[in-house]
Amino acid sequence: MWWAGCLSSSLLLQAAYADDYRTPRAGEEYRTELLGIPVIAPARNRGHVTALDLGLQWIPDRPISPLILPLGGALVVRDRNEAGSDLVLPFGAVFVWRNEDDGERRFRGVFSGLYNDLRYNIMPEFLQGAEAVFPFENFTVPFGRPEYVEGQRIEDVDLEWQYVRGGLGLGYRTPLAPWNQDNALEITLTYEPGFLWFDASSDTARDFIVPHDTYEGRAHLRLRADALERNLLELSHRGFSVGSDLVYGHRAN
Repeated sequence: MWWAGCLSSSLLLQAAYADDYRTPRAGEEYRTELLGIPVIAPARNRGHVTALDLGLQWIPDRPISPLILPLGGALVVRDRNEAGSDLVLPFGAVFVWRNEDDGERRFRGVFSGLYNDLRYNIMPEFLQGAEAVFPFENFTVPFGRPEYVEGQRIEDVDLEWQYVRGGLGLGYRTPLAPWNQDNALEITLTYEPGFLWFDASSDTARDFIVPHDTYEGRAHLRLRADALERNLLELSHRGFSVGSDLVYGHRAN
């Protein structure tokens, strides 16, 4: 909430002037005073997180009628009014993170209904240090999406496109300094079978050629390195993080 962020910022600013100040780290217990009132942020297990993210986006005098994609778990909302008017869009998602057995079992999930992004990693003994990886993703928005040219919506090319994609693969993970539960080098290679389907909307031109529904297979090489130390607000305090994705795919149709 906004007031929690302001309060935390005030506490950090107030404490910054103390000679023995140390930036509080994510998950640590933190004690201070604000206007003579004791304030305590209790210690918490950062390997076991369930969070609900809700919000509202206001776009005044917007240039186009946008489609809000589920980046970060936003709900997909469509508005068909012309440019120049205000737009209010709700968004929300449930975030789940589980890191157990010293990183040998991990689950990360973003759930928002029309869009979901899940990933499960497990390190069984027979893999001798490697881990099995199971990703899943779906994007199932049941209405057409147009192209825009100079802020104008081109209804003739409205197209519904949706997909569901699973996956199976192998990975390798090793901890990195400063040795927090999320500091690690991860390399995974997965094969991700999926299905894409398409449809015209009521606005699509009759002579528009709709793509064929098709099976899609992808090979996905994924690299992540996280050596960040995070502060009380889960923001970067020091360190670095890098990542890359290399995807090769093929479609049956």
